[in-house]
Amino acid sequence: MKHKHILLIFGFISCLFILTGCWGKKELDELALVSAIAIDESELGYLVSVQVMVPREIASDFSDELTTVKLFSDEGESLFQTIRKLTRDLPRKSYFTHLMAIIISENIAKDNMVEILDFFLRDPEVRPDVPIFIAKDTLAQDILNVLTHIEPIPASKIKKVGLNFQTNYYGVRDTTFLNLVTSIASAGVNPAIMGLTVYGNKNEGEKNVNIQEIEAKAAIKITDFAIFKNEKLIGWLNEDESRGYSYLIGEIKNTIITIPCDKNKTQNLEITSFKNKTKLKMENGKPIINITHQINSNIAQLGCSIDKNNYQKLEKLLEKEIIKDSQHTLNVIQKKFKSDVVGFGELIHRKKPVVWKKLNQNWDDYFVNLTVNLSAEIKINRPGVVDGDVIKKILK
Repeated sequence: MKHKHILLIFGFISCLFILTGCWGKKELDELALVSAIAIDESELGYLVSVQVMVPREIASDFSDELTTVKLFSDEGESLFQTIRKLTRDLPRKSYFTHLMAIIISENIAKDNMVEILDFFLRDPEVRPDVPIFIAKDTLAQDILNVLTHIEPIPASKIKKVGLNFQTNYYGVRDTTFLNLVTSIASAGVNPAIMGLTVYGNKNEGEKNVNIQEIEAKAAIKITDFAIFKNEKLIGWLNEDESRGYSYLIGEIKNTIITIPCDKNKTQNLEITSFKNKTKLKMENGKPIINITHQINSNIAQLGCSIDKNNYQKLEKLLEKEIIKDSQHTLNVIQKKFKSDVVGFGELIHRKKPVVWKKLNQNWDDYFVNLTVNLSAEIKINRPGVVDGDVIKKILK
């Protein structure tokens, strides 16, 4: 019995050494909570800007008069060195666990993405689901300088705008840091990333007046999709091409498609479900890919009268419009950019590994002439509450 007590006491003492409790803890008042980071090119190499949250001012009753974030910038020869150089101005250590957005300038994206990705991969504080954007027609730093409506922390707005765009407009696969790294590392697929830009007066956007008036002087908006080849930015898809890209990868969650029905009138259909049925087949030793867009939709707005019992004509119009957009984007990525951002090579790699082994070395050249057949299956589920007779009277 005595020995049992001794063993129990020894066990408790051992726990004191094993269970260290708050070992490695970080006090909040010792950290600068970084909400977003912008990376630009400079004469030294890099210009790094971090948007730091000010908790006291976020919670203040005078949030319209105080800035809820502060911006700190410095230059250096490498990304890691530049972030450490920020300590010359920052009274606290930069802490990236609360990072909501990574914004990279066009110039950096065209040349130095590998070093940037390597840094974030090695930093345990950076979460893999952080959204990543490319700054278009502006410095990445300029985007972080804009004060925003509704969301007091600009980085939070950037993150939520990206998510909202993905959910209710166009979809893109490589929205997070992890997705981007996976695409670059994967065989047979190249990345495509959402672009960000600043509309309006950038100088006024830095002032509190930008959030005190009903209409902002400057605003941060999602723009075109950045197209990569391996780890380098090579160009942009415009709005129409970005829509076709979303169709090709099947990443549409909910969107509106406008179809011309008369010289000056349109029909608007809400896409409620969009899936791709993709099949790979071999003909004469060559891969051929067939994509069928499977779409459910509702009538959102009628610009022209239509028989409520016969929507086949409208379904045909929608089918024609979607295939046209998909085919146009396919031509752009094959002939102009020669970059497989859809992932056809990855599909061949997965389904026909022996075939992929032969194509892998020269996939970019083969991709240009890859045969891709497009079709669509359209179904209009709900016509809405207004019947055709009422519409006929309104549109007379």
